[in-house]
Amino acid sequence: MKKLLLGLTSAALLASCGGSDQGELVGVQNRPTWYPSEPYGMVYIPQGSFTMGNHDEDVPYAYTAPAKAVSVASFYMDQTEITNNEYRQFVQWVRDSIARVRLAEGLVEDFEYIDFADLEDPTYYQDYVALNYPDSMMRRLNWDPFLEWEKNRYPSAEYTEVIEGMYLPPEEQWLGYRQLDTRQLN
Repeated sequence: MKKLLLGLTSAALLASCGGSDQGELVGVQNRPTWYPSEPYGMVYIPQGSFTMGNHDEDVPYAYTAPAKAVSVASFYMDQTEITNNEYRQFVQWVRDSIARVRLAEGLVEDFEYIDFADLEDPTYYQDYVALNYPDSMMRRLNWDPFLEWEKNRYPSAEYTEVIEGMYLPPEEQWLGYRQLDTRQLN
């Protein structure tokens, strides 16, 4: 009986090791190859390798900086370069525009929205846009008044409340520095 059971188990084991591809996960057959779309304003940098280290300027036989080959995976890079100063200007523009929206929504004097529908003498462009795109000309931010970021120079209590709401609360500040709350910049 034991030999029969051992023989049947061996036969079942050998039969299950067959070379058929039944039961395997193979995915959808005959699907076209997927190619990722290139992001707008980005350039594709293909994978490759380069030699890192001083391989020709090393002091003879010192081997203080051995050269080695490094492989880099493919990636996307921005098409245009910007400097740190240009990025800083962009960040400050975003900060100022968000502050102006909050001041306008808080009905702070001098920062209210400009309603182009109430203009007495609109320009040709303003008339054209108002007739063809009525929703886009409802209100615009007033960029004329200067934004004051110095705490001791705030012009009014409403202004103080709106601007101080953009900063981290004192218990979350790092080393006591006033920092903008990035959670507010949405």
